[in-house]
Amino acid sequence: MEYEEKLNLTHQSYEAFNRNDREGLLQLYDADCEWDMSNFAGWPEKQVYRGREGLADVFEAWLDAWEDFSYEVKQVVNLPGSRVLVVGYGRGHGRHSGAEVELGPIGQIIDFRGGKVLRVNTYSDVEEARNAAGLSEQDAHADS
Repeated sequence: MEYEEKLNLTHQSYEAFNRNDREGLLQLYDADCEWDMSNFAGWPEKQVYRGREGLADVFEAWLDAWEDFSYEVKQVVNLPGSRVLVVGYGRGHGRHSGAEVELGPIGQIIDFRGGKVLRVNTYSDVEEARNAAGLSEQDAHADS
């Protein structure tokens, strides 16, 4: 998969997420997709979500906790094969508290198959994400 295709699909998915377009977002994912939250500190729900139904569950668990929430991509690093590393920040207001919260930086390793998102591994520690992606400190700042 070419970098431009990976980059385009990455941005499409974050744009759909930020619009709260859950159906549009699900259409960007492979039917056998997997979303892994096991490296995101403090995630209270189950750790791995499978298939579009599981994906809908993780998005519901995440978005329903917020009055509003958006994710800003700061960096996309091309990785070998069909993967990218995304680094960004989330911000929003808690649904019940109204408190303004900023999260980040957050790292995500995204793997693609057949023009769709296949797997997302989410990391609360960006250095851990970079290490999992096999990047050196020098490599980690190569693309944007």
